[in-house]
Amino acid sequence: MVFVDQAAQQFDAVILATGFRTDLRQLLPSVHGVLSEEGKPLVSGETTNEPGLYFCGLTASPTGQLREIGFEATRIGDLVRKYLKSNTPPSFC
Repeated sequence: MVFVDQAAQQFDAVILATGFRTDLRQLLPSVHGVLSEEGKPLVSGETTNEPGLYFCGLTASPTGQLREIGFEATRIGDLVRKYLKSNTPPSFC
């Protein structure tokens, strides 16, 4: 990842908590096929069109949002482990 001051750092994971603002176009300008025209992730809790990029907690659930987030987070953890075993770090980092 390259920061604004041009310092670079490698990370195994980056977790971004956006709260209720889901327009991610400015944060992920080089990512394609992942965000809607409004900047919202197209999928939550699954693999996206960008290898190594995952979103969690964006699916409304009548059985409880925290419950759904728990399911998604577990699923994403499994996907990330598989991804890291077989791939290099994603290009957007």
